[in-house]
Amino acid sequence: MTSVSNKRLTKLLKELMQVREVPCVTITMPTHRTHPDNAQDPVLLKDLMKEVKERLLKEMDKKEAEALYNKLEALAAQIDHQYNTEGLALFVSPSVSEYLRLPVSPEARTVVDGSFEIRDILRALHKTDYYYAMVLSKTKVRLFAGIGTHLQEVTEGGFPMEPEFNEKKIIDSGNAHEVENKIKEFFNRADKLFWEIYKENKSGHLVLFGDAKNIGYYKEVADHPQLIIGSVEGNYDDAKAHEIAPKAQAIVEQFLKERRQEMLGELEKAFKDKLAAAGINEVYRTAQEGRGRLLFVEENYQQAAKIENNQLFFDVDPKAPGVIDDLVDDIVETVLQFGGQVIFVPDGTLDKYDRIAMVLRY
Repeated sequence: MTSVSNKRLTKLLKELMQVREVPCVTITMPTHRTHPDNAQDPVLLKDLMKEVKERLLKEMDKKEAEALYNKLEALAAQIDHQYNTEGLALFVSPSVSEYLRLPVSPEARTVVDGSFEIRDILRALHKTDYYYAMVLSKTKVRLFAGIGTHLQEVTEGGFPMEPEFNEKKIIDSGNAHEVENKIKEFFNRADKLFWEIYKENKSGHLVLFGDAKNIGYYKEVADHPQLIIGSVEGNYDDAKAHEIAPKAQAIVEQFLKERRQEMLGELEKAFKDKLAAAGINEVYRTAQEGRGRLLFVEENYQQAAKIENNQLFFDVDPKAPGVIDDLVDDIVETVLQFGGQVIFVPDGTLDKYDRIAMVLRY
């Protein structure tokens, strides 16, 4: 479903959050899935690497800068841009050399700091529009997985799945009443196979496709019915991924819109109960105190800052030595380190809170 499993993303996120070295270089950039658009990607990466080199030469000893840049070049040489997805992130420091393809499209930027920029890994981990579409019929169960309009059929883990019973033979034997039970058993096996695939990523929603009776049978025997967020009735036995994707995506988007409104309602209530913080100054302070339970931040909100005498200054050049490239990313890391949660919301959602807000523990 994704270019990198959530298991690997989670592991790498924990590793990167532990790193405190000077410098930690992060490069993020949007990429393209198909030719000829992906021919632009290595050109953009080269430009960003040139920017990194200039920053390294300004901020550290020339020999050390060149050694780290050589490490970055070696990492970039490993990337085959024919396999790009929505985004790319590179992480290089004296002890680290990693790159990731991402299912989100990040801004093209470079960060040279004392820690890595992890926002885009977090966005990938917490990206909520992963979904599965399952096509149900008495003769076959097909599973699709994807994000948005990028949907593809799953051809592993037992899928596509065919029944072990023959409906005609059962009817001919005079046991027509057994057909319904056999179909339910078939769908229950499909549900168990789906659960094994779902556990690998531990995220995503399930949309069912098929006639009303089969959808009803599946819901009745599903071990994890809470994963089902909607259904589409009709005959989709031979439908292609591009025919299924728009219908499934519409259901996922409506579900997410409703859930986001519920969570924002929790934020509103926290403000009424005086258990919330808004604006980067207050959110930064309360996060440092370990009080952040639930951080809301707009997806593309970034803020360079300099800290002097425990005061924050924002009118700074983000690429100047001694400046934090993105204080928002530091806040995200702090909240996670204290066991809080982070929710990214579309730009404009938190206008009245200056783009960032937090539900507090106390």
